[in-house]
Amino acid sequence: GITTINRMFSGCTGLTTATLQNILGSTAAPSLADTWNGCRWYNVSVNFNYVFYNNFNLTSLTLTNIGTNGAPYFYQFIYMCPKLTTLTLNNVASNTTYGTQTYMMFCHIPHLRTLNMSNSFNGPYTLTRYLFYYLPYVSNMTVKNCFNGNYSHYYYTWHYVFCDRTQTNTLILDNCFKGASTNARYSIVNCMALDNLTMTSVGTGTNALLGRFTVACYGLKNVTATNVGTGASAEMYQFFYQAGISTNYNYNDYNYGLEGNIYSVITNNSNPTDFT
Repeated sequence: GITTINRMFSGCTGLTTATLQNILGSTAAPSLADTWNGCRWYNVSVNFNYVFYNNFNLTSLTLTNIGTNGAPYFYQFIYMCPKLTTLTLNNVASNTTYGTQTYMMFCHIPHLRTLNMSNSFNGPYTLTRYLFYYLPYVSNMTVKNCFNGNYSHYYYTWHYVFCDRTQTNTLILDNCFKGASTNARYSIVNCMALDNLTMTSVGTGTNALLGRFTVACYGLKNVTATNVGTGASAEMYQFFYQAGISTNYNYNDYNYGLEGNIYSVITNNSNPTDFT
């Protein structure tokens, strides 16, 4: 099978729209690379690095059935595409046997506004580091049935996303982080202008780690949580940390609960006592 599509469209400055589908990757079983903190990591079996790199006129991109075999690695898959405004992901890196590793997969896309993703990053032993990094003008992101791999680490999935205070910014998480022994600590970090967070069936797996799930989301105002953190032995220490503090985003402030500028918190069949 395919082992690399590195730089497949790198520097294609005339490309304006693209749809990629059914690029699955090698089916060969990769060798075990390491065991860390109870999780297994596998050597990379297929590389998806710099696939869209400096595509200055790309405006929309749809990815379907990408990297669903083996142990794919995505490094700066999309990097510095300044005109990209719409991104859609479906069944990306959702292999069911070996883990996916990402590092800044979607990086420095300064004008991305809308991102919808579904059925992605659900394989076991998945490691998503800075999956979404510096996407400051995203205003709407809907994530459905994603990040559900057992024994996976999803920290810093969102980093410097939702940073434009002149618009209303909303993140919807539906059926996410449901794997057994999932580590979703520090998942949403420095999303300073995120206004609305809606979570449905999040962190329902056994031994889910959800401590400080959001950090430094200073503009957070409205939270709706339904069936969040209900898995056996789930941990939700300081779930909202440095959240809704002040409109001037004072980095020296912090709190441990739901005070500050969070105007509305609606919980239904969740564990709100653990949010603090």
